[in-house]
Amino acid sequence: MQLTGRQLLDRCVRKHANARGAIGRWRDIALRANWKTVQELKADFPAASILADNKVVFNIKSNDFRLVVVVFYRKKFLSILWIGTHAEYDRIDVRALEVPEL
Repeated sequence: MQLTGRQLLDRCVRKHANARGAIGRWRDIALRANWKTVQELKADFPAASILADNKVVFNIKSNDFRLVVVVFYRKKFLSILWIGTHAEYDRIDVRALEVPEL
């Protein structure tokens, strides 16, 4: 899969160095993936939450962090919308995160 929004991952790692390994593992799996369906994504990340508009919430580092991504399955493209701590996630409205057009 192609990935946009890596700068958000980098910013999170600079702020939370303890998340570096877990974020790196997610990124490596996502870049190698060729997900065509939600079921294929869930095979790699069973705890991922599937939301409307192809948004997916990933639990990172045993749910210490949350990562919100929109998946464009046909185009084999992921766009990172948001990443932060679980506490920060609880204060945002994921539905309000804008999905980019491709």
